[in-house]
Amino acid sequence: MKYILSFLCFIFLSQLLFGQIRVSITYPENNLVDTNIATVHATVTPGEYEITSVIATIDNRSVSLINIGPYFQGNLSTSGLIIGNTYVLTVTATDAVGNQATATKNVIVDPPPKINIQLPVNHEVATPKVHIQAAASDNSVCSVVVRVGLYDYVNDWMNRQIYLDTFINSVDTIIDLTSSWSEGTQGYITFTAIDSRAQQNSSNREIFVESSPYLEKVFSIEGIIKDFNYGKVLSYFVTNQPDNNRNSIITDINTSAVSVIPATIYNYNLSGAYGNLTPEGAVFFDGNNNRALMDWNNGSLYSLGQAGSSSLYIAGSYAIWSGVYPNSSSNLYLRNTTTRSTQQISTVAGNNENGIAANGTVAYWSNSMPNPADNGIYRYANGITTRIGGGVYPLTDGRLIVWGGTLFDGSTNISLGASTTSNDYAYRVSNGFVAYCKTGTSGTDQIWLRDTTGASSQITFYSTSSQLDVLAPNGSFSFNRNQSNSWRYLYDRNSNKFKALAYSPFGKMYYQDSVWYMSVGRVLYKINPNFINSYFSVKDGNWSNPATWYGNTVPPVGADVTLGNNVNVDIDATCNTLTIKSNALVTVNTGINLTVLH
Repeated sequence: MKYILSFLCFIFLSQLLFGQIRVSITYPENNLVDTNIATVHATVTPGEYEITSVIATIDNRSVSLINIGPYFQGNLSTSGLIIGNTYVLTVTATDAVGNQATATKNVIVDPPPKINIQLPVNHEVATPKVHIQAAASDNSVCSVVVRVGLYDYVNDWMNRQIYLDTFINSVDTIIDLTSSWSEGTQGYITFTAIDSRAQQNSSNREIFVESSPYLEKVFSIEGIIKDFNYGKVLSYFVTNQPDNNRNSIITDINTSAVSVIPATIYNYNLSGAYGNLTPEGAVFFDGNNNRALMDWNNGSLYSLGQAGSSSLYIAGSYAIWSGVYPNSSSNLYLRNTTTRSTQQISTVAGNNENGIAANGTVAYWSNSMPNPADNGIYRYANGITTRIGGGVYPLTDGRLIVWGGTLFDGSTNISLGASTTSNDYAYRVSNGFVAYCKTGTSGTDQIWLRDTTGASSQITFYSTSSQLDVLAPNGSFSFNRNQSNSWRYLYDRNSNKFKALAYSPFGKMYYQDSVWYMSVGRVLYKINPNFINSYFSVKDGNWSNPATWYGNTVPPVGADVTLGNNVNVDIDATCNTLTIKSNALVTVNTGINLTVLH
């Protein structure tokens, strides 16, 4: 009998042990819940029988939690609960035979703080000062932490912090981002509100830093300017920013009239390769499908099918692109946005770096001809395709075609002796002018210019390679000293001079109606018409020191000079005009002459 009783006790205890359910509330982990929704996570260990329900309850309101694998999860309404009060959160698990287990946790109703940013507007340009204004809203006193991080591409630091400060409840101040390397950079201002229970909420604004004295602000717009032409700007919105999923817009800078495109432009980077303006609207890749090419044309949106995203080129009312790799990437298409007609002009074209002119002439390359000897450069004009010569990556202005080290002048191929085959930065053609890079005596690329008479001259003589940007119809052009974060220069053909314009790799140059423009972020600038002859001080120092002046160049004789700093004239100098700002001071050393002509 004793053994029988022991055996029965063992069975009873085993059933009790194996039938036991264990419940643990793992979230909210900090005992704080919002005033709208409380997300609940609970881990449930079943006993002998499967779990049939897990219910979370707070103040007589309940929700069934769903098994998502590692835990049960659900959202429990907390609307109407009193801020600051403590409530009991209960989670009850029930198995198939009615066994239950319960876990409880005391939670306090306290929503995280909110942060409202008034300034700066997203994608603003600091010049280099930027006005910041923001306020936290909460049921308690909050700290507002402001952090500025800028990308430092020179030193390969992705986000270098240059400013950090903490304010109480709100901030309204001006931050000076002046530093030896911040010019021409992109970064973020992050605002973080922290309440008395250490809950946080953050938001940020993207900014650009560019303070060139040669840039005159013309227009600013929501989003980032992608293109400027026909008196209009095309802007898009970055999907990981506060204005995400906004439609792209076209804005007339004179009337401020807005055309909202019922789509967003795909933006792999800040270049214009994925969409540009046309006289009728814009051709672009859809931001929600980066292979879908669209034509926004006089208020209607047309789908142009799937295309290779790096193959789109636009000039005037014409656009060209290639099909999708691998099956149709050799197909080349031409769109006339005036007639809204599209035609396939080749089945053997290269899938990128082809050229289109505003008159509809296309220059393309091929390495897919049935006879390899027929590969090379082709021109398509007025329905006729003509082989021009051997090579790849051509550009055209509608009459001339340039590629690699060769120029086709309409009848003859002429050797230019250029240094590379890529048209990304090595050559440009416009209105009969050809700018091209040619390897100099030290092995670096120098820029040459061939004018409309056929005469060529070397423009740059630097010890580092120069790279072309935009060639204007009058033979002027912008260029960079290598592709890294470095000075952007502007060559003026009328004076046959060039100088540093800005220190911004993000700036995009345009030449419209005989005027140079540049866009950075949300701002469109016009280049000072007296750019070539204007010189500005940027720091206290000697007149003879290049570092005293913007662009690291001492003003030559006859320059128009503006002083915004304390400058010591330590060499004889003659300037056309001299403007001294109210906070500046000029001191002329004994025995030194400063002559102002006007």
